[in-house]
Amino acid sequence: MKFSINSNVLSEALDIVSGALSSKPKSDIWKCVHLHRLGDTLQLRTMDSELGFSIRHTLSMDFSSEPDEDLDQIAVPAQHFLEACRALPDVPITFEARQDYSIVLEHENGRYVWMGYNGTQFPDFPLISEEESVTIDRRRLKQAWDLVGFAASKDSSRIGMMGFYLEIEKDVVRGITTDGHRLAMCALKGVDNDTNATALIPLKVFQQATRIAGEDECTIQTNKDSISFSFGSTCLVSTLIDAKFPNYRRVIPTSNDKVVHLRKDDLYNSVRRVNIFASRASHQVILDCKEAEVEVSAHDPERSSKGRERIHCEYLGDRMQIGFNATYLQESLRYVPAEDINLALGTPSRAALITPVEQDESFECTILIMPVMLNTFQP
Repeated sequence: MKFSINSNVLSEALDIVSGALSSKPKSDIWKCVHLHRLGDTLQLRTMDSELGFSIRHTLSMDFSSEPDEDLDQIAVPAQHFLEACRALPDVPITFEARQDYSIVLEHENGRYVWMGYNGTQFPDFPLISEEESVTIDRRRLKQAWDLVGFAASKDSSRIGMMGFYLEIEKDVVRGITTDGHRLAMCALKGVDNDTNATALIPLKVFQQATRIAGEDECTIQTNKDSISFSFGSTCLVSTLIDAKFPNYRRVIPTSNDKVVHLRKDDLYNSVRRVNIFASRASHQVILDCKEAEVEVSAHDPERSSKGRERIHCEYLGDRMQIGFNATYLQESLRYVPAEDINLALGTPSRAALITPVEQDESFECTILIMPVMLNTFQP
């Protein structure tokens, strides 16, 4: 197999498929990019053996060699391939796979040779059957990841919380993550869809789906075992996490009647400063909500340190104190896509809800954060 291509075009294609390279490969061939000549197209493919996750990208190609069953597939070790293409200037290059599976990459002033593998040994690209499908704007897919990705669990003993939970219903697609301390949810509304489906997607897979450059629309297909994301000439396929996601609807409170309306940055910056004086073990900060202000305070008896700040706000409800882990609260605030927020409270032991004051008609977001037991003091 032999073809000529611009180095930047090949480098961009390799960057797309590199997201599915195995971090813990079962064998050397899993460290490769699979190239497959199909008519006048070249398919590039990688596969993550640990997740059962593959990315395929297709390029139109003018080949300078005749079709050859033995050489129309080649597995190219990715490290040399990626580094060489990224290091090259924007120049025409020639790629050749030879009978002994050696690989030659040439340009006007250079020639590089390394060994590959028989491409027929590379694992087959997984296919989705009996699928449900929905098509959404790729930018909205990325918007969903940017909002909720942070709240997923990193605890390998809680597999059901280590993924991105996709819920497809009529005219709406939801994305939810949780680690048991926080829950983040977004709802993409106005989606033209009659499908009902759910999928628990590995985080790496969904993150790569939002990273891949492609057409404005993304077609998602899923069944009980697998999911695929198609963007024009690129397709990503993965197995799903075989675990049950928590019933998120049961933990979202519906009767939080005490509402603090304030600027997100005011609360974020106050918590950040006061947290300097909080206990290093608990990182607890206390919010004392009362008429026209919220007092943020923290205390560390071991270091004899304490801090307090007042924030002007609008508050509807009786006075209430509630404690939060400052790190979790800061991170939750950071991802709210709004300048003004509502903090809805119920009791000191009930989850709080953070939402934008003005929700987008086509994109709603909610972040839930669990409180911590109060350890009050007089600063």
